[in-house]
Amino acid sequence: MDEVKPHVLPTASRESQKNPFVIDSLHVHGEPYTEEELKIILGAILDRIDTPFKTSQPARKNILIDLFGPFKAGKDTITEKFDLLFRRIGFNVFCPPETAESYDIRTKTTADILLTQAKHLAEIQQRLINRAYDRNYHLVITHRGLIDELYWYNRWMREGRTTAEYYNNVRNFIFQLLRHDLVDAFIFLTCSPETSLAREYKGSLIQTRGSNMTETVLRQARDIFDEVLADVNKNVPGLPIFHVDTTDLTIEDEQRRVLQLILPTICARFGVSPADFIPSSLTLLRKESSLIPVFNEQLKLRGRPKEDVESCGWLFGGETTQSDIYLNPQPEQKDRNGIFEEVVIVREENGKFSYAYKSPSRNSILSHNVPLRFDNIVEGQVQKLLAQYPAILRFKKSRRSYFLDPGLLKYGNDKIVLHIDTIEGFGDYTEIKSVGSPRRTHTKELFELATRLGFSPADIIEGNYLSLALARDKETAHA
Repeated sequence: MDEVKPHVLPTASRESQKNPFVIDSLHVHGEPYTEEELKIILGAILDRIDTPFKTSQPARKNILIDLFGPFKAGKDTITEKFDLLFRRIGFNVFCPPETAESYDIRTKTTADILLTQAKHLAEIQQRLINRAYDRNYHLVITHRGLIDELYWYNRWMREGRTTAEYYNNVRNFIFQLLRHDLVDAFIFLTCSPETSLAREYKGSLIQTRGSNMTETVLRQARDIFDEVLADVNKNVPGLPIFHVDTTDLTIEDEQRRVLQLILPTICARFGVSPADFIPSSLTLLRKESSLIPVFNEQLKLRGRPKEDVESCGWLFGGETTQSDIYLNPQPEQKDRNGIFEEVVIVREENGKFSYAYKSPSRNSILSHNVPLRFDNIVEGQVQKLLAQYPAILRFKKSRRSYFLDPGLLKYGNDKIVLHIDTIEGFGDYTEIKSVGSPRRTHTKELFELATRLGFSPADIIEGNYLSLALARDKETAHA
């Protein structure tokens, strides 16, 4: 079975966003989170859900995680490790034992397998409904929940212990519970039958195989789970289900892989904005930046256009004042000949704050960097960022923006923008910008447009405003 695709609450995709460099959700990275990154992300989640409440108000929703899958795939281990991990961050965690350990089931008060299974289902239903809004906890981790129940009822039907009609009735009831969307991450853990048997009997003095611990039963279990999950995805689409094969993973790698998959969805479901935590970690900024499939192309020119802008096919987009603070996200490193490879920029514009991380440029003239941006952040976040990273320089500029009219020139639907900037104490500059990708760049177009506006090659500037200002200050200091 292929990995089940996770469900993330609706958000603008990178392709559909008005600005492709503005992100509004955390994304699944190609490599696990580091310890520092986990502390930052989990801390932001806890800050979001650990809120004061009044008894008269409805209880807030807790985070619910449900682990399920064949025998000895790692459910108990993940539960134990996550219990410790989340507690160390400050979460109140509840990990109820699986329903087989409850008194009424453990005592085997009935030989009727369907009544016993109904006890399991009743216990799961009670836990799901009550623990989802239990004010005493932030996180509840269960295993062998509703999807696991579908496995057992499907198995009993296959073995002739119940009828298809009975199975369908229970199945539809479970589907109704699943549609309440109370579980924030279902984690489907699997491993090979050989690994499962090795884990079960390692170090055991009695190697006699139990009825459920044979290769045949274990392979059948995977087949049943695959059928059940296909049925769930068809009838209750969009559930946050994740698959992790633990066959070749260490216990540490199992934890990392699960967290790598579920944390973006938990952040989305509980409204934890990337702006709340990503700027606090340079490695997270780099990872998110690396996932953006496009890059910034800009031609920077000294002075203002010598030709009339609007007669050259540009549409006026507005004028604004921007106050920028350039920060050094690597304070332990000095700049390289006045050039900072990476910077964080805090901007105030029209009474609103934003900040951006700029990755290293890959082209000294056309930039080709990725300016990862976070819009509409609160002043408290700004102050936190200013306290974390040392300031390099401050700029205040007025900016007139223009957009290329695609109906007048030959550049189709590609968005090309013109900025005419006046920087206090620094002079006038012009930027012509577009968005490039490995398959499409606009080098020729940018130079053509600069020529139309009356610029010559001598007007082209290498670097950015920061490098220009640092170079000017250096010259002034040596004058």
